[in-house]
Amino acid sequence: MIFGGAGFVASHLVDYCLKQGDEVIITCRWNEDLSRMKHFEDKVKIEYVEATDITSIIRAINKHRPEVLSWLIAQSWVPYSFDNPIYTIETNTIGTLNLLEAVRIIQDIDSKNNSQYIRMGFDGQDIRYDPLIHVCSSSEYYGKVERENLPITENHPANPGNPYGVGKVGADLISQIYAKYYDMNILITRMFTHCGIRRSMMSAENFYAKSIAELEINGGDTIQVSNVTGMNSIRTWADVRDAVKNYHNLFKKNKTGVFNIAGESVKSIQEVLDYLISISKLDKDKIRFVENPKFFRKIDVDKQIVDITKFKESVNWENQITFEELMQSLLDYWREKIKNENTTKNR
Repeated sequence: MIFGGAGFVASHLVDYCLKQGDEVIITCRWNEDLSRMKHFEDKVKIEYVEATDITSIIRAINKHRPEVLSWLIAQSWVPYSFDNPIYTIETNTIGTLNLLEAVRIIQDIDSKNNSQYIRMGFDGQDIRYDPLIHVCSSSEYYGKVERENLPITENHPANPGNPYGVGKVGADLISQIYAKYYDMNILITRMFTHCGIRRSMMSAENFYAKSIAELEINGGDTIQVSNVTGMNSIRTWADVRDAVKNYHNLFKKNKTGVFNIAGESVKSIQEVLDYLISISKLDKDKIRFVENPKFFRKIDVDKQIVDITKFKESVNWENQITFEELMQSLLDYWREKIKNENTTKNR
């Protein structure tokens, strides 16, 4: 059961699970944009769930009792988290707590029923529901890590730099408590930068791919950028298709605990923009780069170098999609999307 199945990462996880022959149930909100689901909606079961409504979560889980619950529901847009911190915390922390409580409640009922069967003289077979629970945490758990403390291991302390990160820390820590206190099988993944097609959130690489495609198709000469510090921010880059494969590999191994996961391509935001321009049809010498203050962050992660040794030692790990292939697919995606939007406007 993939919670938030109409979302960016979740839709790719659905794709991968279906390719592996898994039976898939997804949840979505009643008023959600379901465009990412069109190519698989007839291949999955759909339940309508709200992260902040525990009753809807209990009903969905108890109806199907899946072997794996993957919680990919989140308010994940960092700038929005400053404007709507309460909604962000409610979704990211309380929503995750609702998932854990839903499973605990179902397990508690199962245990009482099991005891009743034993008292009635039936076979004492344990009927307790005990799924693998995947909680998708975030690299924002760590926030800004000083360079002398790199690389980032799973033992680095929480240091979130925004309300989104705070929400993810809450989800991460409460999951660890439920694993220890209630003996739940909980897998926590702290995934670092991953991107690809279908993302609507205007993260840096997505914004620049879209901007370049617009200049190619519609004309113009201006690209908005962050300040020098922001453009020099260093990330590890992975394709979302590799990210969900990594999740699935952990599911198959029934792994629990906390895992850092990341790509191995290390590039600054400036290098990403430079590469996208290099594979475009634009003449770099004719482009104007204009700083936009809204891109500046008061607290910014300037370098993310991560240790994924624990993950590598736990599964047969291999990221198959290169940085160059990732950026090419992203640019091609936006080219096609903008062409289609122009065709619709001109009808």
